[in-house]
Amino acid sequence: MKSTQEPAGMLEQVVVPVLRAGRGLSLRTWGLTLVYLLLAASLVGLVAYLGLRGRPALIDAFNAYLFPETWHGFSSRLVALILERVPPALWVNGVVLIGLQLAALTLFPLKEFISLAVERERQLVEVEPDEFPLWRQGFEEAKLLVVNIALGGLILWLGYSTSSWRRELASVLSHVHLAAFFAVDFMAPLAQRHRASVEQILLAFAKRPIRPLLFGLLLTAPSTLITHADGQSRITAVLIIFAANAVPMAWGVLAGTRLMSAELSRVQAIHAVRRSRLVVFWSVAGLLVVSQTAIVGALASSIHAKSQVLKCDYSLPMDGFRVDTPNWIALMTGKLELS
Repeated sequence: MKSTQEPAGMLEQVVVPVLRAGRGLSLRTWGLTLVYLLLAASLVGLVAYLGLRGRPALIDAFNAYLFPETWHGFSSRLVALILERVPPALWVNGVVLIGLQLAALTLFPLKEFISLAVERERQLVEVEPDEFPLWRQGFEEAKLLVVNIALGGLILWLGYSTSSWRRELASVLSHVHLAAFFAVDFMAPLAQRHRASVEQILLAFAKRPIRPLLFGLLLTAPSTLITHADGQSRITAVLIIFAANAVPMAWGVLAGTRLMSAELSRVQAIHAVRRSRLVVFWSVAGLLVVSQTAIVGALASSIHAKSQVLKCDYSLPMDGFRVDTPNWIALMTGKLELS
């Protein structure tokens, strides 16, 4: 009697490759992964530490820059109230996203090298890679940067509100945004080595987003440990932050390559996107980035100008006064005017 094996569920299709991502790799690949781990820890951990553990120092610095010293008693609370309008989850995810984006722009050659080693050692794809040149790989990362800024800016404007439903919605969207970027960033190298553009990858993930999102949510979950490091010592907090951000990134290179090998045929089935759609998509994304940059720039310029006025030393110039005494004719007429 033959036993039929049930197909693996969506969660199992993600969890199993993630857990087995390190199997069968050479010592050389593990060494490169360790180097990537250390570099990612330096970049992402530093950004996370400055953005999260250094938040009180950021409030103090902003308060000192904007208001005169005699106002700091009440203005520090005002600055804190302004920044506290950003939901905590949105702040944490935003800081982690900035660190991931910084690592993506600077460490992509090493990430590509590790992903290629995993592909060849595990023989994930039968066809030999035909990867883009290095400048094109950097250009693809820059296109992801534009999309991230556009989406991140919209989520920030949505969440910066006193409305509870807007804050909750922005927090949820920030988790989805972080997970989606993580999945695209670490699954894309294998597809790009086989001549798949960022647009094809994004469109393929948009049509069937569950598996990439599960992968992203699973490996970005440790970043929530950052919010529980407040009661720890400084050294312990640094170790937790570094581990919660850098370790999933290093493991994400290995696991993302294996996951993309199962998605590659579907990505390649999507032919080059129509030029008209590309023009519309990148025009909207570029317009969002330009408008958000203009708003932030105008706000920063206004704050800078007003902060200099507030910090001026105001006093009454007594040497600028003059008293006009009445003349002798006014004394004779009995009408005295003193000005």
